[in-house]
Amino acid sequence: MTDSGMKIDLHMHTTVSDGTDRPEEIPAIVEAAGIGVFSVTDHDDVRDARILSSLTRSGGPGFITGIELSAEDAALPGSRLSIQALTKDCAAKPFCSPGNTAFTSRRGAIITEKTSG
Repeated sequence: MTDSGMKIDLHMHTTVSDGTDRPEEIPAIVEAAGIGVFSVTDHDDVRDARILSSLTRSGGPGFITGIELSAEDAALPGSRLSIQALTKDCAAKPFCSPGNTAFTSRRGAIITEKTSG
């Protein structure tokens, strides 16, 4: 909770990765729990952001687009790191666009299209 008493949850998952709830169910769950601001950070995938951006209603809980990136430390083969990235305005970010193929599956290496050039 913040000093104002608002509940904030910035690390949730949906069935897009390893969560148990569908993205379409999250706004009602968040509202019922009294959460004022939330982010869904599915593993290596932002499909949930496009869905949730369209479902989050004005006056309801605040939504922050997020992703949990999987990475490996090159010095420690087999290691797994998780990096969370958040952005307030998904519509202005290229990684939220419907045709984006910037990320591979969570079982593979994370590769952005821009790293090759």
